[in-house]
This record gives sequence, C-alpha cells and structure tokens, in this order.
Amino acid sequence: MIGNVLVTFVASAALFLSCRLFLQKRLYSDLQSLTPQDGLPPSVSNTKLNTGKSWHSNLAQSCFAICFSECTILFAMLMCWVTKPILQERGSLTGE
Repeated sequence: MIGNVLVTFVASAALFLSCRLFLQKRLYSDLQSLTPQDGLPPSVSNTKLNTGKSWHSNLAQSCFAICFSECTILFAMLMCWVTKPILQERGSLTGE
C-alpha cells in the first residue's frame, strides 16, 4: 500500500516537473517570439518585452503543469481500469 502511494507520488512529481520544464524552455519561449498581427491597435502591438518573469506567469505555468499531470494520471488510471477485465479474461493477468 505504502509502495503504491510512493510510486504514484514520485510519478506525479516527475510528470509535473517535466511539464513545467517543457513550458519554461520550449513552449513559453516559442510564444514570446510570436510577432503581433498588423490589425492590432498600437497599444497592444508596442508592448515591452519583459525579460523577468512576473508572478502571474509563474502561477499560470504551474497551474497548467499541475492540471496536465493530473489529467495524464487520471487517463492512465482509466486505461488500467478498462483493460484489467480484458487481461483477466484472457488469462494474462493473475488475480489479486
């Protein structure tokens, strides 16, 4: 029981950190490099590029990483729940 909880916690933490690092290194920098469209008003298109990250940017990235990792874990649990009876029926999975 404790082993399952520990494995789940470690997997969740690893998935969260990988999502967070992906957001910081790839996705966020790609979004920062986008140029504004010609049809935007001057107040929107002439925004300053802030080199330091603000607290709301960090909060948004962390919230997205938490939500994505939790959705991934729930999807994996659902797939295990769905495939368990099929594997038991075939004899590939022995009882509990």
